Amino acid sequence: MSRSLLLPVPALAWALAAGCAPGAQQRQDGAPADGSADGSDADADADADADADTDSDADGDADADADGPVAVGGFTVEGVVQDADSGAAVPGACVGVADPMGAALGEPLPWLGQATADGAGRFEISDVPAASTLGLLLVADDCADLGLLGEDSSRMRLGDWAPTGSLLPVERWAALGPDDRLTAVQPLISQGQLAALATELEAAGAWNSIDEGALLGQVVNEDGEPFPAAWLRGPASIQVLYASGGGSWLAWSHTTAAGAARYVIPTPPWGAYLAWGPEVEFPTQITGGIPGLLLLWDFQAMGRHGG
Repeated sequence: MSRSLLLPVPALAWALAAGCAPGAQQRQDGAPADGSADGSDADADADADADADTDSDADGDADADADGPVAVGGFTVEGVVQDADSGAAVPGACVGVADPMGAALGEPLPWLGQATADGAGRFEISDVPAASTLGLLLVADDCADLGLLGEDSSRMRLGDWAPTGSLLPVERWAALGPDDRLTAVQPLISQGQLAALATELEAAGAWNSIDEGALLGQVVNEDGEPFPAAWLRGPASIQVLYASGGGSWLAWSHTTAAGAARYVIPTPPWGAYLAWGPEVEFPTQITGGIPGLLLLWDFQAMGRHGG
């Protein structure tokens, strides 16, 4: 189906014959001697008008069929849930897609679709509507938290895993319709990893606990490789901690090669976040914390200054 806008059919050029047909005899009043030439012209003009109208209508119908409104939303989100540390599939995880606008407003997440990963960690969520300009939030969590467990105790409870989410920015799904599919990988952070990270951040002087939620990830270049010597900006109340290698973290510093350019922001407030690096530009991301959720986001460079 074409996704272009409906354009008007160009106006047709009309050529009207002046005077009589060649060789026609004229009466004294200017009418043709046989009374047929002007009549034939009128008939021809009428036929031409009718044909043009028919052609115009047909062209208009064809254009309307080809270039009619494009259905946006109703697409499918599919992918796999993986252990954030090993990359191994996590079977039986519960996955949901939500509009993060609710969290930004301090309200419960409005779930747009949910599914349970199969034995290979694969999931599929169909008929996902277009959400707000904040993007979509993909979450893997305990089934009870996603409203999937109910009275069915046979569903797996992810007691070994911490609720983990990822942002799906608008540009990834804005033009998708019912026949389209969006593929994503959702990592899950284990409770053991979470406990170790919390201990490391406390030793580094973190103001807040990540048990209440955190924004974490990497700063990467255009090719997705770690970008050292970058730092993050955001709302005035944030504290950013940067990995420095060997389980150590530094506040008020910058990304490091030894720390694989990783960062953590415990309990981040909602607002505009931006990475900055020498000679490199990064897009601004509107995001924030969701209580009890580890939100993964990599700040990726989009080009060089003036490039």
